[in-house]
Amino acid sequence: NASDAETGAPKLSPSTGSLSIELLLNPASQANQIVATSSGSSCRWTVFISGAASPASCSVGFAVTTQNANMSTACQIPLGTFSSVCCVYDTTDTLTRLRIITNGTLAAVSSGSLLSSLDTTGQLLIGSGSAFAAATYGQITPSRTLTGSIDEFRLWRYARDASSVRADMTRNIFAQDGLVLYYRFNEPPP
Repeated sequence: NASDAETGAPKLSPSTGSLSIELLLNPASQANQIVATSSGSSCRWTVFISGAASPASCSVGFAVTTQNANMSTACQIPLGTFSSVCCVYDTTDTLTRLRIITNGTLAAVSSGSLLSSLDTTGQLLIGSGSAFAAATYGQITPSRTLTGSIDEFRLWRYARDASSVRADMTRNIFAQDGLVLYYRFNEPPP
């Protein structure tokens, strides 16, 4: 976990602030899979895939788990095609809810609230992770590493809204305030 050179604070951990995980996701399977996760000593956030009623889609979910509570929300996206997905942990909302924005449109909002620091100072894992509890799903145990593709993975230290996601979802972006991690996943190896 990279640290801020001036303060020593972890860059990827929002602590008491908001967080947005944004990516283009092309899932190939409905199997339980971890898209990305980051954890600390007392909490974690996870973006995951699970089954759906339609064989042509899957559920993409966003969960935050602490020692005392967990909260999650989910929506459907199609299999076999890229969808823009932005998972938001919003502390500016007085209820501190989770939101999922897909293709620039608000698709899901958690029903509960979580008033907790999100101190995720552990590793960031992309495409792999371990079992966890999600409020509306119970125990999620990944059956495999991620099958599918990820592009334009971005981690923001503020709550993105649908209009800002829509403006940036189909273009490369450059360093700017609040953007703490950006993997384009389309550059050739050295």
